[in-house]
Formats: sequence, structure tokens, C-alpha cells
Amino acid sequence: MNILIAGILVAVAVAAQSPASMDAERDRAEQNKIAALCKDLLFDIEDPRELARRSAALDSATKAVHQEIDRYISVEFRAEHGSERSQARLRGLLSAHVPNAEYSDEPFVRVAQLKGGLSLVAAYTLVRGHHHDISTIRGFRMDGTRLRVVASAGGEFKGYGMFKAQMPSPIGGELWFLAWGQDLTFNGKKVRFRLYAFDGENFRTVWQPDDMYDATMTPTQNGFAVSHTMPGTREPLDDQFVITADGPVRQRD
Repeated sequence: MNILIAGILVAVAVAAQSPASMDAERDRAEQNKIAALCKDLLFDIEDPRELARRSAALDSATKAVHQEIDRYISVEFRAEHGSERSQARLRGLLSAHVPNAEYSDEPFVRVAQLKGGLSLVAAYTLVRGHHHDISTIRGFRMDGTRLRVVASAGGEFKGYGMFKAQMPSPIGGELWFLAWGQDLTFNGKKVRFRLYAFDGENFRTVWQPDDMYDATMTPTQNGFAVSHTMPGTREPLDDQFVITADGPVRQRD
């Protein structure tokens, strides 16, 4: 009888757990798994030979971490949980990878009903040894009851930091967002900008200007503003852009 009562109490306790608390338990276990994989990414080594060896292995170790995060999002995340909850979960999984705030921000997740179906975009930075942080952008689409990776982007930001901001989309069924980041090795502040569109199937680069110097970005109601300086002269410039279906259009005075 006591065994029966104990079993009933355990079953009741399990049933009483909220979906969010069950997510948190699984996420803690996954966080430990990701941390174990990341041991080859986070290092501070002075010996030149060992540094060269570890640096040469960075890309393969990074690929393994990306694949594990892709797998976990596919198995455990649900697009119907929405952007806020999904973003909080990814930030928790990567709590050991909070980048230097001068160069990158925390993970960015958006969920939307797009042309290809209910989809999720995740963009995040992995902190790696000796200033080799790397960012990636992954696109997922609901396939039955699970998310499936369908596309990736952001390769242009290798060697750069990455910030992200959602932009107003002028085309129905597409998610538009701006990514920008500073060259991590440049003596000064050189910033790369890319405007991406995701339709649930593919990423499209809508805007890819030349790198800008001393640049800062401010979102506006219908686009964004970039303050930067002219190369050579350091003349200050303040450009206002409005998002159109053909990409950002600079507003003339």
C-alpha cells in the first residue's frame, strides 16, 4: 500500500510540473553538455605551439557545438512557444558565452509565420579563445511537430562581432533583420552591416554596403540611422535609411 501511495504521489508531482519547469530541467542538462563541447573553444594559452594547435582545431570544434545546438533546438524547442520564451532558453543554454558587450550582443531569436511555414531564426555568438569569437545565424522551419534546420547565414562576419535587430519587413511572409559588427583585429573601429531576409526556406542578403568607420546604428520607426565617418577625412556623417522592398534607401536632405 505504501509503495502504491508513493507511486501515486510521484506521478502527481510529475504531472504538476509546468512545461516551463520541465524545459528548464532539460535545458540545465543540455547546458552542461554544451559546456563540455566548448572546452576546446575557451582557452588562454601562451605556449606558441599549443596555441597554434588549439587554434587550428577551432573550426572543427565550433562545428560540433553548432550541430549540437541545432539538434537541441530541433528536438526541444517549439515555434509555437514564441520569440520571447525561445530567446530566453537559448540565452540560458549559452550563459557561458556572453560576449564582450563592445563587440556582440546576446542570442537573438525570432519566431514568425513565413512563406515557408512557421519558422524560427536564431543568431548567436560563441566566445572562443584569443579573440576568435564567431557568430552564426540559423534558420529553422516547423516540419510536423519538430523544427528542422533549413538554412544558415552570417559567414561574412567571420572575424567580426555581431549585433542583431529586427527590421520592418516590406514583403509579406519574410522576416527582415539587420546584423552589424566590428572587425575584431582592426586598429580602429571598422563595422560591417548586412540586412537579411528569411522566408522560412532561405536567407537572402538584401543589403551589403562597404564597411563603415566609427559606425553606430540606431533603429527608427521605418528603418535605421547610421552615424559614421568618411574614410581618410574622418568627416562625420549621419545617414537615415528607410526600409523598402528593394532594400534600405538613404533619405536625402
